[in-house]
Amino acid sequence: MNVAVFGVGSIGGIVASSLISAGKCASVKLVARGRALKSLVQYGLKVHTYEGDDHIFKIDKGQVLLPQKGVVSTL
Repeated sequence: MNVAVFGVGSIGGIVASSLISAGKCASVKLVARGRALKSLVQYGLKVHTYEGDDHIFKIDKGQVLLPQKGVVSTL
């Protein structure tokens, strides 16, 4: 399944990282704008968990491939 997460901030980032980590989606694309987009492109999606794990996901510049079977919006 291909999924796009729109509005990748704190909540959208957690949702996206959970989808990526679960490994049940063929593709998880992130859509952001402004400073969030710039940060995602420059540094990737960084998630720090309470367990002390750090996850960094490489992000393409907000690219979304359609059609998507599911969309999660956090706007």
